[in-house]
Parts: sequence; C-alpha cells; structure tokens
Amino acid sequence: DAELESSDVPLSGTTGLMSLEQLLAMLQVSGLDAVIRLSGGRGLVYLAGNNVQHASFQHGGAMQTGMPALSELIALPDTDFTVEPYREPRRKTINLPVLGAVSEAARLADERRRDRQLVELLMRTQPRLSAVAVGYPLAQQPDAGHGDTQQLFALAVELLERNRTVLGSSPQSLSLSSEKFSLAVHAFSETRFVAVAVQGRAGAALLRLVEKAVRSESETASAS
Repeated sequence: DAELESSDVPLSGTTGLMSLEQLLAMLQVSGLDAVIRLSGGRGLVYLAGNNVQHASFQHGGAMQTGMPALSELIALPDTDFTVEPYREPRRKTINLPVLGAVSEAARLADERRRDRQLVELLMRTQPRLSAVAVGYPLAQQPDAGHGDTQQLFALAVELLERNRTVLGSSPQSLSLSSEKFSLAVHAFSETRFVAVAVQGRAGAALLRLVEKAVRSESETASAS
C-alpha cells in the first residue's frame, strides 16, 4: 500500500490503490512540495504550498496542459505513479488550492466523459459520419470527436462567429449542404456545441440527427 512519511520521497504506487485525488490530499496534509509522475512519465502534476501549480499529459501524440491535463489524469483508470522531489515547472497553468483544482478537474472529466458518449452515440446512429467535434467555441481544439476533428471544429467556430455577427447573437443550430458535403452545428449549452459532417447531401436530416442525439444524451445524464 502507498504510505508516506516525511522522508519517503520518492514514493510509488498505483491509482488503483490510491487515487490521484487521495494522493494530492495526502501530500497537502503532509505539507510536502512534490512532483507526481503518472502513466510511465506521460503525466506530471506539480504541487507546492498546498497548491496544484501545473499539470501536463501527453496522449495520442498531443500534449495537454493545465486543467484539461489534470482532468485527463484524474480520469485515468489504474495507472502507475511516482512522487518525486519538487522542482519548479517551466510555467504555472493551474495554481489553485488542491481541493479547488481537484473539484474543477473532476467536473471537467465528467463533462468530457459525456462528450465522448455523445460522439459514440452519433457514430452508432449514423456510421457514415466523416467527422464529429465537440467543444467550446473559444477553445483552440475540440474536447472530443471522430475523424478530422480539428478541421471540422475550426470550420464550425468560423460559421458560428459569422452568423453571430450577422444575427447579433449566436445561433443555436445551423446546417449547410451541397452535393459533395453536408455539415450541421448545434449549440447544446451557452458555451458548448457539437458539429458533424458527412459526405454527400444530407439536408436538414443531419441537423435533426444531432439534435435528437443531444436530447437523448441529456436525458441519460439527468437520469443517472
């Protein structure tokens, strides 16, 4: 079992025995500044002065930092960890008390879990979808998706912004269709949207597909 005394740095274990949240709380109570290395070194969490200063996570060839990285690390199933002596991070992307950082990361992890479930539902309903992207319009990249998510995400953000300028407010839904390509975008909260694309002409049916999937996922989340 993972146990810690004042001189026991580094410490190693697995999150199956002690979750990352529990480990951070234990280090905070112990008053230790440390760096937690997870998942074979792909994840790092910096803790100093009872604050989570920074987190990073390399996954699928991409590097995440800050709260998105911490949320992914908290959501990892059973993974290895090592607690190492503290060293200053190159930059501080979180800098929140442990409880606040963990609470926000857990909320974000749950949000991303629901995003992935929405993507899976859309793909099960219509396997012909060439791309799906879910995220925040002000973000640099989508939080979940399928296919060429980055290109679809950028196109959806541009369309939402152009229509917001014309209409004076952000549209809730929009769709475009041609002989070669169809796209639908649906905002399911004040700050989040899902975009889907399919080859060929789909018309309004594509938007109805998205709206139905969002309603279904929302009902499932409310019931759980």
